[in-house]
Amino acid sequence: MSDRDATSGRVSSLTTAGRAPEGPDPHAYPRAVDADPTPRGAPTDRAAPPATAIVLAGGSAARLGAGENKAFLDLGGVPILGWSLVAFHRAPGFDRIVIVTRAVDHDRAAAVAAELGVTSVVAIVTGGTTRHASERAGLAAVADDVAARRIGVIAIHDAARPFIRQRLLERILTDAASVGGAIPVLPVDQPFLVRRGDGPDAAVPVATSDLRRAQTPQAFRAAELVAAYRRADEVGTEGVDTAETVERFGALTITAIPGDLANAKITYAADLTAARARATDWDEHPLRR
Repeated sequence: MSDRDATSGRVSSLTTAGRAPEGPDPHAYPRAVDADPTPRGAPTDRAAPPATAIVLAGGSAARLGAGENKAFLDLGGVPILGWSLVAFHRAPGFDRIVIVTRAVDHDRAAAVAAELGVTSVVAIVTGGTTRHASERAGLAAVADDVAARRIGVIAIHDAARPFIRQRLLERILTDAASVGGAIPVLPVDQPFLVRRGDGPDAAVPVATSDLRRAQTPQAFRAAELVAAYRRADEVGTEGVDTAETVERFGALTITAIPGDLANAKITYAADLTAARARATDWDEHPLRR
């Protein structure tokens, strides 16, 4: 069900109609978390606990050629990581942020949050060698609060997507709390080929009308999200993104909502150049109140 942006290579069908050695052990969920008893897809009338954002900021930027963690490269006078931290800090409904980064970057991440006045960062943890392992490390950091029902929804976001608008965060949080999960998606607007065999004609085009490119943040009810990652651990499987893991090992309805072309991922040097141009007049710039 889950789609994937072009830079990561995986795209699959989805209908828009609704369907680390340091820090916490990424495998250590402090205690069992039962799935929310609310029926699948059903709204709830009880007051929802606040949401948590897990921001992944541990990339090596090998494809960018920057020579350092791209989360700390300058973008409009603010480190790239800072854009996501400020966005979640400003968003109503989110009361805490967990940063997942490399062990050597813990102090830098803390400094970015402090310089921008982001007081909602509650933990900085070390990520793993894969995206899934980093997500798992972030979830382990808040598993006690999830078990105690102090967190209603968790949104997992890639810091390399700095241009997240408040209206997108509001929509994702609302839909995830209501139906179980929500991810922003865009149409596949370029030809898509699937390789079948090794011959010269092995790559064949496929229809793209039912395919979507997934973005982040991807948000889900917290208890079911943690439970899905525990079940993935039990069978030794890793998903390529949050939605795939929830789809395979969870029991949530996941809604696809319209994504935002500006919410593009910084992967290559050309992406960073484009992002710096966009940052000059971005109306939700972290330094603008």
